[in-house]
Amino acid sequence: MTSSRKHIQPRSWRWGWILAGGLLGLFTSVLAFAPAHWLALALSTASGDRLRLHATQGSIWHGSARLTLSGGAGSADAMHLPGRMHWVIRLGLGGVQLHLHADCCMPSPLAMELRWGWRRSELTMGTLRASLPAQLLAGLGSPWTSVRPQGLLTLDSPGLALQIGTEHWSLQGRLRLLVRDFTSDLATLRPLGSYQLELSGGAQPVLRLETLRGPLRLSGQGSWTGMHLHFEGMASATPP
Repeated sequence: MTSSRKHIQPRSWRWGWILAGGLLGLFTSVLAFAPAHWLALALSTASGDRLRLHATQGSIWHGSARLTLSGGAGSADAMHLPGRMHWVIRLGLGGVQLHLHADCCMPSPLAMELRWGWRRSELTMGTLRASLPAQLLAGLGSPWTSVRPQGLLTLDSPGLALQIGTEHWSLQGRLRLLVRDFTSDLATLRPLGSYQLELSGGAQPVLRLETLRGPLRLSGQGSWTGMHLHFEGMASATPP
């Protein structure tokens, strides 16, 4: 009896490894050819249905779609980004890489990488330049549907690096948002002005708002304490 058990046990282990390998291979194959629609479902769920991908093509790893901004589940507000969004996702043992490009608004793709570790994770973003019409914000619902913003939004950055640890976080780099010739249906004066909002990294990241030109003068500065932003701003109007 003892001798027969010694012969049977290795066979049972062998079949167990074969089954596990087959299931792993099947899972890998399914994941490798997962349709882009799966990514659309994940993005819609994560954003509360505020970001939607439709007319998807390709896979979750290499595909394209049209992007829609929405006010959320049940909202009738929606604005569509002109053209298509394209993405390439590469998954590794230590992180994930993303290359993103919008036909309408980005002269070159944006490269991002997320690397995770036991005590610290790091998100890096390469050079960014993107220009979007401010009207797209109305697709996000209230209060933008009342404001009805118009103008041009430009995002640019030479690169960013965000490190998140178990007890603290740090940011290196710079990100700037330019709002040119901003107008609103709530104001009779057109345009209200052009503004710059800049995020600068360092030991204590700083957020600054300034007016470039226009009758509505906005200014402010803020900094982070832990995960909380403390911001003080001022608004004034110059005589027409």
